[in-house]
Amino acid sequence: MVYWAMSQVDSTAGIAVRDGYVDGDDAAFGEIVDAASASLPEGPSAVVWATLSATHVPVPEFGDSSKPRVDLIADVERKIRDEEKRQRSSGSMPSSSLHPTRPGSVKEQWARITDWLHERFPENSISGAESESIEQAISATGQKWPAELVEFFELVNGDTSGPAFVAILPRFQFLGLDHVVGERARMIEIWADVWSSRGLEVPPSAGENAFTFAPAFVPFAGMDGNFLFVDTRPGGLYGCVSEFDKSGSDERGPRWLSISAMLTDLADSLTQNNEFDEGWMWSTEGGALQWDWSRAHSVARDIRRAIQDGRS
Repeated sequence: MVYWAMSQVDSTAGIAVRDGYVDGDDAAFGEIVDAASASLPEGPSAVVWATLSATHVPVPEFGDSSKPRVDLIADVERKIRDEEKRQRSSGSMPSSSLHPTRPGSVKEQWARITDWLHERFPENSISGAESESIEQAISATGQKWPAELVEFFELVNGDTSGPAFVAILPRFQFLGLDHVVGERARMIEIWADVWSSRGLEVPPSAGENAFTFAPAFVPFAGMDGNFLFVDTRPGGLYGCVSEFDKSGSDERGPRWLSISAMLTDLADSLTQNNEFDEGWMWSTEGGALQWDWSRAHSVARDIRRAIQDGRS
């Protein structure tokens, strides 16, 4: 199945997205054209963007109302293929998923989050680890932990406990120190065979793709074999937060510059009702905190960034 989207950008930079999944690229191009043709009478001055999977392009040809459907489909396909070719030639595919949020204070951002949680889930609690336990975990990993990672575990040693279901992060749960040490050792062992059989060497600098679970990776959240980890290799991105996928390893690259940057985005999402990490939106239906992902939010964000970069 192929993801498609048709987005209309109005004069105030408002973005309305219609999207879906179909079988094959050709069907997706047709869906884009049909969606645009159906919605343009409602906003004839809007700029139309077409999306195929993760590729977004403006299609000014939709401004010509005399064009037949087959020609518009050809225009959309040409625009998409040209953009894919441009991205490949420039080496920008896939694009970096590093969030621009700057590092700040772990303690301040966690306080924002816990204040929000306490207001809505007063019977749930979360606590940090003792200094001795943190030192033992650091020793067990044999890595130099960033100060933010140490401060994080002083505040958070595993997920919340209490009667309410509280998913503080989408897709992941915070790990206690015992699980940090145990899961890290298990993942290194599992991926060692893959690593050695491919003749791979882990790049020396933080943020560079290792394509294996490197000893310098210290996980702090995880679920079902997938993890968020802090990269303790030296370099300008020392302490960055990356995602490890059990199928794709660390191919997405760094996600946040540090734990405090990630917590800032999380606190902003909870307190300001913003999306978190490319389209996740929270809800408290049924007395639980849970997250739902909308690809349309992600498409609108990417198009807004492209417009800001001058690609309109």
